[in-house]
Amino acid sequence: MNRASLVVLALAAAALLWVGAARADIHDPHPQAGDLSLPMPDGVRMVFRPVHLGRTMEGLSTRMVWVGKGKGGVFYETPTQVEISGAFNLAGAGSEDWVYYLGKYEVTEAQFYSLMPVPQNLSRQELIKSTKPVTQVTWFQAQEFLRRYNEWLAGSAPDKLPRSRGAQDDGGAYLRLPNEIEWEFAARGGGLIEPSQYFRLSPYGPNQTEVHEWCYPDVVRQPPRVRKVGEKKPHPLGFYDLLGNVSEMTSSIFRVEYTGGRCGGFALRGGSALKDGAKATLPSKRSEMPLYKNGKAFSRNDVGLRLVITSLVTASRQDVTRLKEIYQRYGQAAQPVFGVSLGGSSAGWQQLREALASVSPQALKAVSPQLNELEAGLRQATTKMRKVEGDSALVTIRTAVYCLFAAYKTMVNEMSLQTIIRLSQNASRRQRAQQNLRDNQAARDESLEQYFAQLDLMDRLYNKEMVLKQLEEHRKLLVNKSAAPQKVKINQLLGQHYQRYLTGKQPDKDGWERDLQEALFSQGQAPGAR
Repeated sequence: MNRASLVVLALAAAALLWVGAARADIHDPHPQAGDLSLPMPDGVRMVFRPVHLGRTMEGLSTRMVWVGKGKGGVFYETPTQVEISGAFNLAGAGSEDWVYYLGKYEVTEAQFYSLMPVPQNLSRQELIKSTKPVTQVTWFQAQEFLRRYNEWLAGSAPDKLPRSRGAQDDGGAYLRLPNEIEWEFAARGGGLIEPSQYFRLSPYGPNQTEVHEWCYPDVVRQPPRVRKVGEKKPHPLGFYDLLGNVSEMTSSIFRVEYTGGRCGGFALRGGSALKDGAKATLPSKRSEMPLYKNGKAFSRNDVGLRLVITSLVTASRQDVTRLKEIYQRYGQAAQPVFGVSLGGSSAGWQQLREALASVSPQALKAVSPQLNELEAGLRQATTKMRKVEGDSALVTIRTAVYCLFAAYKTMVNEMSLQTIIRLSQNASRRQRAQQNLRDNQAARDESLEQYFAQLDLMDRLYNKEMVLKQLEEHRKLLVNKSAAPQKVKINQLLGQHYQRYLTGKQPDKDGWERDLQEALFSQGQAPGAR
């Protein structure tokens, strides 16, 4: 998504939530639209930015994303697809716009010591003015800071925490350390950027990391040191010092694999200005930090923290009911996936249990654990396959829109070539234009052949409900990234062509061309139909 669209969404989020006054001070030197400001003791405050998930699985606030580094990455940064969730729905009932909130800046000494005891030989009066990121903090001190801050907010400013639009209660919002998937997803640019941009090694342009992040050695003539927050240019999502300055704690226990394997210390994210150069200051960078060393809780002078605002998953009875309904709908194994029924519906499992019980209650009791495990496994596999089915349907729709858009471009080219043939006085130029016109017509035929193939796939692989749902998803994607208006209209035409195709299941090239003429060309300007 382009920057303008991101700002519009941020403004919409700001309109739904309590937002601190847009004034620059030591706690927010760079106010931006969409900032969410939370109070702290002694007039201190902490500012957060929304991270939008983009397209999610309906109702579940989740989506599959990639983390890790490809070429040149160490073995524990192997590219892996994982699941991430949002906490607050800014769109309200019936729509999906899930976000979580990540700290705009690293937690500063002023913020930390507004709630925590001040070390001996240090002045609280001076620390409460400091904008340096707090360091030399153990993981356990970070948890104590979070406990105190959450309890302070609950007692002093409970209405300042965000909630989903239309929520009748507070939704169980609270602050914690981000897990490493939340951290990397935000560092890569979140869910509103173009997929091709998401997979970049760095969110910044070539040789631009040191413009945005403190790296080692940022200034050769000075010794490396931790810097005040917010002194460099921002990350594309409006964060500061996200990849550099100090490495940041997460709530995730470090494992070689992102989702499994042996557990160790906790996962650190981001580079350190005391030791990591620009080439190592990347969204994929992860390392392990011990909770203890030499029998004592461990801390470092280049490790700090950044907070996230999230919420309980089952904060209310309504949440539990909604999730139960969604999982029942997606977990119905008897419903076809890619047009194939996997079998094993709830009714089928119940019939099997009843049949076993009628033969031998003891046998049913003996095999019940295995039956429950098989049923749960099938439900989980079906749910994940349905997610894959939705993604696949969206790709097919995008391809179909591309094919019809390519046919439209050939119609535009035809108008120019016909003008040259009609008006040019140069015989050689007219001859070249006539050959180009024939080539252009061949290209249109090929585009429409491919378009027919995509319609056929949509019919054979997906049910009608899935196709119509993903057509609407694709329309939203086109609008959100400010795509050419012709593509939005073509997406609408695809829906009409799909409905017509279901009745006859035959190619209709002439009809498709007429639809393009009527929808995208002014009367009298369209090329003649064949």
